[in-house]
Amino acid sequence: MARPLSALRISTATRIALASAALGQALVLVLAGPFGAASAKTPPDPEADRRPAPPASRVERFDPDASTCQPENLLRGYRNQLTQFADQPPAAQAQLRRLQRDLAVGSINRCIQRGLLSKQQARTLAASMGIDRDGTAKP
Repeated sequence: MARPLSALRISTATRIALASAALGQALVLVLAGPFGAASAKTPPDPEADRRPAPPASRVERFDPDASTCQPENLLRGYRNQLTQFADQPPAAQAQLRRLQRDLAVGSINRCIQRGLLSKQQARTLAASMGIDRDGTAKP
């Protein structure tokens, strides 16, 4: 069986020096974390101020034609649009349904404005889509 080592004899001054060095190293490690993380950021791009802003996107209005405004085509598109998103969570599907409803109401209104859909056809179409006259979807 091995004999235990005898304790090292260290003077008080050496102990204070070792403790001070250990404390200094710990302090450096603690302080280096936040400053090191801050210095890890990429420097700002000097060219950013000289680059022109990107051009504004053009807003385009949907301009339907006679074939687009056919009630059968609008209804078919309305029923088939969300099938590709069937795997999405319910919250995403609800948001997509609201967006689809808003787009359908806008399309119907634009078709009426252009004289390509009568108000009676629009009412019938909206009812078959489950949309009220005020643009809200029926549950």
